[in-house]
Order: sequence, then structure tokens, then C-alpha cells
Amino acid sequence: MSAKRNEIMVVTFLTILLSLLLSGIVLATSIPDTGQTKCYDNTREITCPQPGDPFYGQDAQYICNPQSYTKLDASSNDLPDTATEWVMVRDNVTEGVLS
Repeated sequence: MSAKRNEIMVVTFLTILLSLLLSGIVLATSIPDTGQTKCYDNTREITCPQPGDPFYGQDAQYICNPQSYTKLDASSNDLPDTATEWVMVRDNVTEGVLS
């Protein structure tokens, strides 16, 4: 193998490795639950099935990282849930702020 080809292979390998490492860092945050609470069969809403039943394993049967938000004022201070005016909202699961 030529030196140039070896160099290209090493650079390609390092690029792929770096991409994988960075994607792991980006994906290391929690994802909020969808909030889905109902189960369905092929055509209609049903009572959520038990393990082993048809249609078991739907999103509504799993709650992880329940949605949680905090209202914020213009200085990013927490406001009570009862506040009727706010400037931003913090997603307490992802720690992201939306304005």
C-alpha cells in the first residue's frame, strides 16, 4: 500500500471515530416523555393491554422523563406555576430554554 493511501485511511478512520464520539456527546441528554396516555388497536382506542396481550408495549404504557417545565421571567428567574405572564420556559428534562 502506498503512503498516501495509508494516510487517507488513517484520516478517514479518525474522522469516523471523532464523529461517533461527538454524536454520543450530543445524544447524552434526556428526551422528554411524549405525554401519550391512550392505547389503540388497529382502528380504535382500547384499554392499555397487559404483557402478552395483542398491542402491548405502546408508548402510553411507558413513562420516562415526564414532561416538566418552569416559567421564567426576563432575568431567567423561576416563576410560580400560577404565573399568568412569563418571558421564557425552561424544559426541566433537557434543561433547554425557549423564549
